[in-house]
Amino acid sequence: MNLQTGSSSRNPFSSLINLLMVAGVLFIVYLLVTGFVKLIYFSYVPPVLLALILVINYKVALQYLSDLGATFQKDVLTGIVWVLFAVFCYPFLLLWLLIKALFYRKIEQIANLGNQQGTRFNISDQPDNRAFGEFADYEEIDTKKNTPTHRDKKA
Repeated sequence: MNLQTGSSSRNPFSSLINLLMVAGVLFIVYLLVTGFVKLIYFSYVPPVLLALILVINYKVALQYLSDLGATFQKDVLTGIVWVLFAVFCYPFLLLWLLIKALFYRKIEQIANLGNQQGTRFNISDQPDNRAFGEFADYEEIDTKKNTPTHRDKKA
């Protein structure tokens, strides 16, 4: 009769093997992350990212610098912290600005597409045939105040 509540394996080293497998996976993840950080810090990737940001939407970089200046005017210590963050984590900041620039570009493309077609951008899939400012049709439903609900009915 087997009275074990855990695994049915009688191998005393099964938990040790599992721990070694987890340690191996974590070591592989560590190597991948450090490789990515080395690649992004010590290569030609950051200047390329900056050039892409400026080509796609230069306003994103100007807005970031404007926000940094506003942070300095509001609180000098916070501004210094953000500048140190920008200096030490510049590749990640550039990645964030690139994603932001691509997002703004996509929004502008969608807005321009709507303007070219002469329609407003409508999120719903249903066509909206009403003119702007027109009310939707509705129907009033008569309800009685003391109508029993399904809980009040006895079976």
